[in-house]
Amino acid sequence: MNQEEDKVTEKNKSSNEETLNQDLVQEELTRLKEALEKQEKESIGYLEQIKRLQADFENWRKRIESEKQFLIENANFALVKKLLPVLDNFERALASSSSCQGEKNEIQEGVSLICRQISDLLKEEGLVLMETIGKPFDPNFHEAIGYEEREEGEDHTVIEEARKGYIFKGRVLRPALVKVLKISEKANKI
Repeated sequence: MNQEEDKVTEKNKSSNEETLNQDLVQEELTRLKEALEKQEKESIGYLEQIKRLQADFENWRKRIESEKQFLIENANFALVKKLLPVLDNFERALASSSSCQGEKNEIQEGVSLICRQISDLLKEEGLVLMETIGKPFDPNFHEAIGYEEREEGEDHTVIEEARKGYIFKGRVLRPALVKVLKISEKANKI
C-alpha cells in the first residue's frame, strides 16, 4: 500500500499546490483590481482637476478681455469728452462768422468742413447728440440753467438749449444745459 499511499499523498500535494496556486492567483488578481480601482480614482481626480483649471483659465481670459474692453471704452470716453469743447468752438465760430457776413467765404467753408469731419468722426465712434427741445426734463440727461413761466404748454418741458448734450456708447457724456418751461400759478388756478 505504500505505493497507493504515495499516489494519494502526491495527489493531495498536487491538489494542495493547485489550491495554493489558485489562492495566490486570486490574491494577486484582487490586489491588481484594487490597484486598478485606485488608479482609476486618481485619473478621474486628475481629469476633474484639469477641467476645473481649464474653466478657471477660460474665466480668467474672459475677465481680462472684459477689463481690456472696459479700459478702452473709458479711454475713448475721456478723449471724446475732451474733444467736445473743440467741436463747440468750431460751431460757435461758424455761427458768429455767418451772422457777421452775409455770404460764405473760403475760411467759413474750411471751418465748416473741419467741424463736419470732427462731428462725423465722433458719430462713427458712438457719439450721439441728445434731442432736448420739446422733451420732458430729465435730470439724468439735462442740467437746468433756468425756468421760464408761461401760461400754456406742458409743464417741465425743455424749451431752450444753451449747450448741446451728448451720449457716448449709451452713457451720458455731457448733459445738455437747458431752460425748462414752468406753468405759472395763474394757469393752474383757472
